[in-house]
Amino acid sequence: MELCTEKLDSNTNYEFKNGAAITFMAYTDDKVLFSKTESGLQQNFKIFEEQLALCGLRINYKKSAFLGMNSKSRHEQQKKEAVILHNSVDGKGLAYHPTCPKVHQWIRTANHSWLTGRDFIRAVHLKHNLLPSGMMLSRLSSAHSRSCPVCVNAPNTVAHILQQCPRSHGARIKRHNAIYANMYQKR
Repeated sequence: MELCTEKLDSNTNYEFKNGAAITFMAYTDDKVLFSKTESGLQQNFKIFEEQLALCGLRINYKKSAFLGMNSKSRHEQQKKEAVILHNSVDGKGLAYHPTCPKVHQWIRTANHSWLTGRDFIRAVHLKHNLLPSGMMLSRLSSAHSRSCPVCVNAPNTVAHILQQCPRSHGARIKRHNAIYANMYQKR
């Protein structure tokens, strides 16, 4: 199966030597099978089992997790995936997103012709506290540091940068003073 995994990009179609084809994604030692229909999935399983048998291997069903998805359970599956995402560190900002429609009204009603797609995505990231920080990037790559470059023992999170870090202290004070001056002039 290493031959399979070496040649695969995610979500591609792989053809075995005997001409049998299967669509799946490869992760280190896990294989995830995809199909639009249940009969197609059974066919993919059959092909996969046959190819494993040719290599002297078999599927360990006790260790395998199966995730079925049909049109009836698609909504339930999306809910489960949302819960998993919201419980992850990087998805916490999205947990209450669907429960606050008025807060997100600017997305649906405003004319965004002045806003590029990239700026729109950044605005959504900022609104939900999902901006990439050193802490988030360190989970993706070991090249990034988990700690703040200015405050040695502080985590490099968006909250730290916006509220505590001395590097952004001047900007925070200027913003505070500008808001105060604006409010004072309106009186």
